[in-house]
Amino acid sequence: MSKYLIKIKCDKQGLAEILASAIDSKANIEIDYETISETPVIQQQPLLAPAVSLQDQRDAQPKSTKAYQQKLLSWTVYKMLVDNYPSGLVFKSSDVYHLQKRLGYDGTINAVSAHLSRMSQVGLINRTGGNVREGYKFELTKPVNHKEFVRLISNYNNKAKIKEHQRTLDRNKWINLGKLQTAIRN
Repeated sequence: MSKYLIKIKCDKQGLAEILASAIDSKANIEIDYETISETPVIQQQPLLAPAVSLQDQRDAQPKSTKAYQQKLLSWTVYKMLVDNYPSGLVFKSSDVYHLQKRLGYDGTINAVSAHLSRMSQVGLINRTGGNVREGYKFELTKPVNHKEFVRLISNYNNKAKIKEHQRTLDRNKWINLGKLQTAIRN
């Protein structure tokens, strides 16, 4: 028979329940006071996280992040076009990209292209030719003021949201293949 030294921390009611369950299982409980007083009891300390240095604490503090700020506004691109490309003069997105770099802006070629695409969709500029590989060619239509520009661009945003919503509805239209097959048969 093996003997175990067990240290139990509990209140009187818990100890009574443990002893009662041991008696029910017909266990032999002996208390050897000499062994208990001679045997050193080693209490295991809970594991602590390693000490954190002051530098680690500074690194762990959340960095203050700035909100995203658009580098090149659509209105800025439009004003550059009005000031530098009179009506009838043809330009490409790469031309506008290099122009905004010369003027000190930090937009990407994709940002410039997206702005031109939106302006083309609402009729602020016309696409006159070109292709995907060589770049589309644009020309400026009649200039508009800032208020009219904002109205046109916001209309584009609303139309884009409606189109995206319709695409989502179309994409989720036929979820059940059985329904699709019965619709085709009928």
